[in-house]
Amino acid sequence: MNNNNGEELELRDYIEVLLRRKWIIILVFFVTAISAGVGALYLVKPVYQASALLMISKPRYQVELEPKIKTPIPLEISLETYKNLIKSADLEEKVIKKLGLDQPPDELTVEALDKMVSVEAVPKTDLIKISVKSGVPGKAKEIVNTWVALFIEENKDLNLRETTEAQSFIENQLKVSEQNLFLAEEKLCKFNEENSVSMLKEEIADKIRRIISSEGRLADLKVLIKEKEAELNQAKSQLAKQPETFVLTKSMYDDASFNQLTSELTPKEALLLKNLRFESETLNPLCTALRSRVANLKIDLDRYQSGATELTKNINSYRTRMEQLRKQLATEELTKCRLERIRNTACSIYDVVSQKAAEIKIAVASETGVVKIVSLAHEPRNPVGPGKRRIVLIGGVLGLFMGIFIAFFVDYWKRTGRRKEPTPKVKGS
Repeated sequence: MNNNNGEELELRDYIEVLLRRKWIIILVFFVTAISAGVGALYLVKPVYQASALLMISKPRYQVELEPKIKTPIPLEISLETYKNLIKSADLEEKVIKKLGLDQPPDELTVEALDKMVSVEAVPKTDLIKISVKSGVPGKAKEIVNTWVALFIEENKDLNLRETTEAQSFIENQLKVSEQNLFLAEEKLCKFNEENSVSMLKEEIADKIRRIISSEGRLADLKVLIKEKEAELNQAKSQLAKQPETFVLTKSMYDDASFNQLTSELTPKEALLLKNLRFESETLNPLCTALRSRVANLKIDLDRYQSGATELTKNINSYRTRMEQLRKQLATEELTKCRLERIRNTACSIYDVVSQKAAEIKIAVASETGVVKIVSLAHEPRNPVGPGKRRIVLIGGVLGLFMGIFIAFFVDYWKRTGRRKEPTPKVKGS
């Protein structure tokens, strides 16, 4: 700022102005501060706050089904959601109508009531604090307690409605699971009647026993065959070494028929015949015996070989039939296992749903809501606003700035007034 002589004012000039006009600054400061204090004391109405405390508890009975069972039961509601539900427009409308706040002298609207209410969650707890500010302490208490009562009742109805819907859903699921269990048991029973797994196992075991027995007999026959083949070869070898016939030289006396004739001959004739010799050819009895033995050995060998062939056929037949039975058994056991698994799954689902149906019946019977009152609001004795000291302090600060402004203005006014005064003329000039 420049003065009339074109010189720039320094800081000392400002301080001198403040010191010269200090009484103006002090006067304006005290007038403003006292006015603010009087206004805060007599003109501004006190504001009272009443608060209630709610606790959001978890449901007493948790109706949680397996992931495979879809349920319309909602998840746990957060505190932030409860805060929004408490300040819902519908609930505010119900509070206004119940207390008649829409009638004179209050004539509150939903928007005005919403500004009076504050809802906050207590950190690290499941508590929610509801506060209402009003110029009348009794009304603040009445509004917040009515608000709490209506919210708890509405929350209880909502929970009961949701629990009832869940109960209806679970009862339907119980009927479906019961029907599925009945069908699964019926299919399993019918399969057991038409397909006997135990009989197949017994037949397979019988075939195994027959195979073992036949293989044992076959082994014995093979040993006998080898023995008979050895005996046959030995008998053939012996037979090849033996002549078929023998040539015998006999005297007449050695012949039995001649001895009968000698009784009829004279001694002289008999003596003449005594020196006679004759030769005869006869079969080798050993060769005959060996041929008979060879024939018998061949018969035994053929019988043993036929028996071994028959046993081999039987063993192959048993093995083929056993493989068929094993495949059939594997198929039927797989089918039975699948049916049993379906039956067990249906049974487990039925048990779970049945248990949950019993639990939700108890939940419906004992439904009290998840919102509990920790403490109701009491009529406040001391106002929470407005802050009289703060009003006086703000008024004092504003008065100080106004006083400084007026001081500079007065100083400026007087200085410009002096410049405009005419200069007196000197006589005799």
